[in-house]
Amino acid sequence: MDLFISILPGLDKPESSAPSAVRCAAKAGQAVAPSNGLADDPARATSSWVYQNISLATQEMRALHDIAQTLGTRLSVDDTMALLTSKLSRLVPGSSWVLFLHERGEDVLRCRFATGLSAEVIPRFTIANGKGPSGWAARNRTAALNAHAAADFAAAGLYGTGHAFQSALSYPLIDGDELIGTLTVYHVDVEPFRDEHKHVLDHISPQVASVLRNAVAFERMRDVSFTDPLTELPNSRALAQFLRQNVLEPKGSRVPTALIMVDLDDFKAVNDGHGHQKGDEALKAVAETIRAHVRGSDFSARYGGDEFVVVLAGCDRVEAEERAHFLQDAVARVVLETTSGAVQRLGISVGVSMFPDDGVSIDSLITAAARRMYLNKSGRRALGELSAVSRAAC
Repeated sequence: MDLFISILPGLDKPESSAPSAVRCAAKAGQAVAPSNGLADDPARATSSWVYQNISLATQEMRALHDIAQTLGTRLSVDDTMALLTSKLSRLVPGSSWVLFLHERGEDVLRCRFATGLSAEVIPRFTIANGKGPSGWAARNRTAALNAHAAADFAAAGLYGTGHAFQSALSYPLIDGDELIGTLTVYHVDVEPFRDEHKHVLDHISPQVASVLRNAVAFERMRDVSFTDPLTELPNSRALAQFLRQNVLEPKGSRVPTALIMVDLDDFKAVNDGHGHQKGDEALKAVAETIRAHVRGSDFSARYGGDEFVVVLAGCDRVEAEERAHFLQDAVARVVLETTSGAVQRLGISVGVSMFPDDGVSIDSLITAAARRMYLNKSGRRALGELSAVSRAAC
């Protein structure tokens, strides 16, 4: 294959190829007339067939060469798969393309990428290794050609949802001795896949597996660097990236966005009075409460220490204030048991800032929200509401 790729640029030059000579002869009127008036001369038919096959082979090798040249330029799994499927769809028929990644701890295949028909359903797939065409290909490290697509849906527990698909081509992706996952192509027709489609995947699968292995490792490293290890919420670095990409930099009309600063009340008293382990439990409880009371379109992060931030897209100030007080009430219902068996109640102070009214930079939005959060804390302290965390109630 490497040798073919190296000489590829010269294969499609018409003036130097035999098929082109056939074309030129025909254009000059030199072709032999049909021998019996009913069919073309066998020699001409054979020449045309040879030319078509050479042309198709050249197109295939060009596509494979293109894939080989560009795969390594993508860092994320999604970008890699979007590129791969756009190129492969010219060579392999498919109604839906799916990447399953192997999770060694659970020994399952979990859908990581899906495009095409039923792309909204397939991402919920988790298939036990060895089950369905995808699991069989992974377990046996052998391609499954024209397998029953419905078996994958059944293996994922989604009975009746895969009726549109008739066939599957599942190909194992292996880097060295490590199973990375499977690339599965579903099709609505019966037995649409041929050996030449499998051979295409034979050519590129080693490089695809290697690139995906690196992409997965990169994403895991990125996730670690953008995730707070204690609460498993995004950290301040992830918050800054989210604000830049989704709030500050988008072109066009600016959508009102609210930022809520959250501060755990009397956190030092919890650490000093009950130990750092209880302090960690309090932080995790607040994080879990925030996670449970935000929308899917919201973004929440641990900003640092005992502070958290929630970003509400498309939210005005009145609604943001209501949401902030709703979070306060939710945290106030959280209780922790201390080492002495007493009940520890939690509380938070909150402050809201608005983009773009209170600022168009990260610092200005954080500063405005923090200022209002401290005003909220002072007011609650004056009313005697702030000491809930530092006191233990039986």
